[in-house]
Amino acid sequence: MNDLLFYTLLIVLLYYFFYYLPSQKKTNQPSTQPFPIVNTKATQTETIIEETSSTITGPGVVSFPGPEQKKVQETSQNQTKLKKDISSLNKKIKEYEEVSNQSLILIDNLEKKVSEKDKQIKNLEKDYQEREEQIKEWKDTQQKKLDKLIKQKTELEKENERLKKTPSPSHSKPKPPQPKKPTPPNPPKMPGEWNEE
Repeated sequence: MNDLLFYTLLIVLLYYFFYYLPSQKKTNQPSTQPFPIVNTKATQTETIIEETSSTITGPGVVSFPGPEQKKVQETSQNQTKLKKDISSLNKKIKEYEEVSNQSLILIDNLEKKVSEKDKQIKNLEKDYQEREEQIKEWKDTQQKKLDKLIKQKTELEKENERLKKTPSPSHSKPKPPQPKKPTPPNPPKMPGEWNEE
């Protein structure tokens, strides 16, 4: 029995929170129409003010501007404001045009300078290439001269070695032939001396 009571209470609460309350909230909200409702009826005071503002004249009468006069004043104020805005915009446009003209002149001058620098760079590159070729030719000729000198040196060294190995008459003086010393004749040997040999 307790279970039955629990489940019924649970079902009633679920129904209340998930079905009944949301439907009540929907009915309390104003319906959304495609156009808002506007009260188009004019009040009596508005028409009286319009009549009095347009008909009362004279000294000491304070006139309140009617809706037409307010519109005229607003349009004239808007026109003067627009004229001021237009004139300030025209001034700014002229200033921007002057600045842009000056910047164009500066850009032209810079382009001329850049083209001159490009020409100078090209001329320098050409001069550099010519100098490199000249240096290369000079190195080649110097290398050839050095090779020739080295070859001559080795040939001279070989010649010097060859000359050291074989004496030549031009380098050393020949000794004059020395006369032979006369040898004294052998003294006659005595008869007893022959045996000793």
